[in-house]
Amino acid sequence: DITAKAITGSITAANKVYDANASATILSRTLTGVLGADVVSYSGGAASFSDRNVAAGKTVTGTGLSLLGTDAGNYTVNGTALTTADIARAPLSIAANSATRLYGAANPAFSANYSGFQGAETTAALTGTLALATPAVAGSSTGHYVITPSGQSSTNYAISYVGGTLNVTPVPLLVSAQARSKVYGTSDPALTYGVTGLVNNPALGVVDTTATVFSGALSRARGATVLGGPSAVTPGTLVADGPHTMGGLTGNPLAIPPDALAEPPTRQDRRSGTRRTRRHL
Repeated sequence: DITAKAITGSITAANKVYDANASATILSRTLTGVLGADVVSYSGGAASFSDRNVAAGKTVTGTGLSLLGTDAGNYTVNGTALTTADIARAPLSIAANSATRLYGAANPAFSANYSGFQGAETTAALTGTLALATPAVAGSSTGHYVITPSGQSSTNYAISYVGGTLNVTPVPLLVSAQARSKVYGTSDPALTYGVTGLVNNPALGVVDTTATVFSGALSRARGATVLGGPSAVTPGTLVADGPHTMGGLTGNPLAIPPDALAEPPTRQDRRSGTRRTRRHL
């Protein structure tokens, strides 16, 4: 009898980046003990890591290996072979989403976008709680503030954080000239205005007044009055500081009672008993 000679097969495996599974790739297959010029090779099989998690020098097991070639029947070989390889961490990006709010308001609930999860994994694969912070508070002036994510980690992912932007926008203000009336021939009354839209949010520590918001002085002059028509209101130079935008000035009539436009009777009129009236157009 001539019996088959036992020879030894070995493999190498490729390193890989974490992909949420334990599969491995065989790089090479080698036989030790083949005689002379016999035609025989180590073939087939599949390989897997001991588990799917990141580590260096992890055990890789190849199974289902066999012999091929003209002289393969003269040999026996191990169908299982062991080697080692590395699993490196996969990149994962956590990017804060940008948001917008008005000056004087509370910050909205921030959110983030995850990019790079492997397989069907979700945030449950991470440890820690995501924190999204910004230096902006309700009373912060208008402008752009960074939203910074942090707080999560993983043995299988290399996490990179990307900041977002909080846009604090101005609050619209409306300045309205208030209606006034007078008797013809008398001095104009004090011309006043009202402001609508000032932030009043005590819970967040923001209570604005015209003294803290405005700079400059408002021109409160009336234009020419036409009987029965509106009075022109001259826009002023009042400027809203920082976190507010100015609305336009709305014109209200400076009301003059029509009867007050009658001129006092002259001496001749009193003698004749007549009254003469001139209307100003």
